[in-house]
Amino acid sequence: MLPDSVVIFSKIKAPNLHSLHVDASRVGADATGFKISEDAYPSLTSLTLVFTRSLLWDIGIYKNLRELKLQTWLDLKIRSDILETILMRPRDFPALETIGLAGLPFECDILLLMLERKNIYAQPGISPIKKLIWRRIPLPYHLLYSITMLLRGMFPDQETYTGFSLDAVGQRMFNESSTGCEMCCYSFRPCSTPTQAGPKTQPTRFWYEECGPRYVAKDIVADPPLTSDLKEWLAGKNERRFSFFHSDREIQGRFHRNYSCPAVRHSPSYFTITGSSLDEFGSDAREERPGLVRGCRARD
Repeated sequence: MLPDSVVIFSKIKAPNLHSLHVDASRVGADATGFKISEDAYPSLTSLTLVFTRSLLWDIGIYKNLRELKLQTWLDLKIRSDILETILMRPRDFPALETIGLAGLPFECDILLLMLERKNIYAQPGISPIKKLIWRRIPLPYHLLYSITMLLRGMFPDQETYTGFSLDAVGQRMFNESSTGCEMCCYSFRPCSTPTQAGPKTQPTRFWYEECGPRYVAKDIVADPPLTSDLKEWLAGKNERRFSFFHSDREIQGRFHRNYSCPAVRHSPSYFTITGSSLDEFGSDAREERPGLVRGCRARD
């Protein structure tokens, strides 16, 4: 049964509302039928969602939405599923230009593919994503490079999105001989923090149940259509999640990693990424991956 607050909120219609902040962090696990009609907030331009665990929430089609902020530190799957919704149907969010993210860079492959679909394939008549605001997580140059190129509407000439998937994170995270705190492993940053023997002292941040896609139904029609390679990659997302969470459980009794390192803890609270972020990043960062930047190309 849905909480009264959810039932009441789902019935509200505000045709002149421009900004909405929704804190669903206290909604119980049984609130799995939360749905907002597409005509509830037709004038909405800014939407902030705060949540701690999954909700089966249809966020609707917002033709005027310009800013979307997703704030979670626990269930990062739901954030990724919302990004996948935009990936599948970028034309349902024609005015969206700014996305705010809080928490670990979970499933960066979905983020990059969303930017590719929104900024390159969804044109003409669709506003590209121009700004990403990331809370507390400094990004390495090679990930920043990919994001920045896509914000410019150009393909990054480097490794594909597969290099930023959960599989790529797991290759380092679950290798006891590899150094790095958890935050640096997730964000693909170099880090010399060694692993620690024994189980974790803090509880896991992920909900292992219901790992499947919560927002993208199997019968949804992608617009524009997906390539066969992309369709196959997205179909394997659930399997990659289960494999990652299973490996995480397996190593819990043997070793663990510090959640963060001094470099992350002392970093600025927010990072704003735009098409000019590479110019602001500094030349020293390019030495992190020698020969990585080989130029870029615009979509024909």
